[in-house]
Amino acid sequence: MIYYAVKYIAEDLNTYVVNQGLDDDPIKVKISYLMNPDGTNVDVSDQVLVSLFNIEEEKNHPAHQAYRADSDGGYSYQHQPVNLNFYLLFAAMFAEHSEALKYLSLVIAYFQQKPYFDSRNSPGLDSGIEQMTCKIKNTSIHDYSNVWSSVGTKAIPSVLYKVSMLSIFTDATARKVAATTETDIRTQTL
Repeated sequence: MIYYAVKYIAEDLNTYVVNQGLDDDPIKVKISYLMNPDGTNVDVSDQVLVSLFNIEEEKNHPAHQAYRADSDGGYSYQHQPVNLNFYLLFAAMFAEHSEALKYLSLVIAYFQQKPYFDSRNSPGLDSGIEQMTCKIKNTSIHDYSNVWSSVGTKAIPSVLYKVSMLSIFTDATARKVAATTETDIRTQTL
């Protein structure tokens, strides 16, 4: 699900950016590492890179019902979905600083006009994704510096967004439970 969520956001953002007519290049937004796994610089220029920065479990979401009725009258126990928030870093990798700022502004404008994704406003969204909300993640100068230090490259114009909430769920049954067919209540007088 994470891949499909990030892929949809990157492709939809790319369509938005390309439609602004600043350039003839059909690909301005791309999912990519900011540094190659071997530590070398990514060979990219004049694009906005989207990179998964962090994943965290959402603990404040109500749990779904764990038992579901089966057609045979019994019940199936299913594990609860894992609800995730994840952070996407949008980095404007342009030779000219002024161009980087233009494209970074387009990223922010895109999420300002479309902060919420569901099947109604995002028909190409994977059917396993109910909804996502994107909010800019405010970062202090210290945290911003730490972000780029952890990436292993010099800071470039970028913005961090928190994407809430993606549920990872399978329909696999953990165990079957027989239905209760009768009750026996016994009382005892003292």
